[in-house]
Amino acid sequence: MRNHRPLERITVEIHRAERSAVFACGKLLLEAQRQLHHGEWTKYLTEIDWHPRTAQLYMKVARLAAKTKSISHLNAAPTALFQLAWIADNHPNCLALAIKRLKASVARKDSALKQRESVFLTPEAKAAPGHTDIALRGSLDAINSNCFGDEKRSAAMGAQASAILQANPKTEEELAALVKKYPIPLPARMSEAANDEDHDGAITSYALLIRKVEHLDPNAIPLTGLDANAVAKAAANLEILLKRLRGNNVVKLVADRAQARSRK
Repeated sequence: MRNHRPLERITVEIHRAERSAVFACGKLLLEAQRQLHHGEWTKYLTEIDWHPRTAQLYMKVARLAAKTKSISHLNAAPTALFQLAWIADNHPNCLALAIKRLKASVARKDSALKQRESVFLTPEAKAAPGHTDIALRGSLDAINSNCFGDEKRSAAMGAQASAILQANPKTEEELAALVKKYPIPLPARMSEAANDEDHDGAITSYALLIRKVEHLDPNAIPLTGLDANAVAKAAANLEILLKRLRGNNVVKLVADRAQARSRK
């Protein structure tokens, strides 16, 4: 029987190769940019088949690594490094804690997703020390939901977030129980549509789509499948729901939000 290397070891080497490529490509992109005149950069990226946003991410990580040497030796997943660069730009006072949290995540042998989440939650961890990442994520999800101008829904969002922080769940099961105990109701107009079983799928799809757009952070990871056009196309498939929501233009709402995020 043929012996196989442990999958965990293979994963580590995949991340190492990706990480090396991020640092190397970031440095090379910075070098290339210095040689180009104003207005030539985008044309150059098009010629080498690089998206400007992806190039910017790699360059940010390279700049951060040049300033903070320890980042190059973190053995972290590339997506976690992209999130770290975002923290450096938007929450510089949280950078030291973010690096510490990422080191701990890597030491625990967390998945790439968990590593990125650990960095992403740093501002919340600094504001509410002592809470688990599960509690921080759950409360953030609650308050970041879209209230759609519904006061009852807005109040329920705050109540759920507070309950989660107070209970400080340590497992996903505990978090799920709290979410069930302190539910966030659908907006009134959606509730009307929900009474019709034919629209359940459309309502669910719409809610998930809004959630994706609301939580989309174009500075954290390269956009490989959720740009403005993709979101607008997906929203267009919910035309049946539009009729039930008395003319609310969901397609325009979602597309506008995606385009606004893409311009940042």
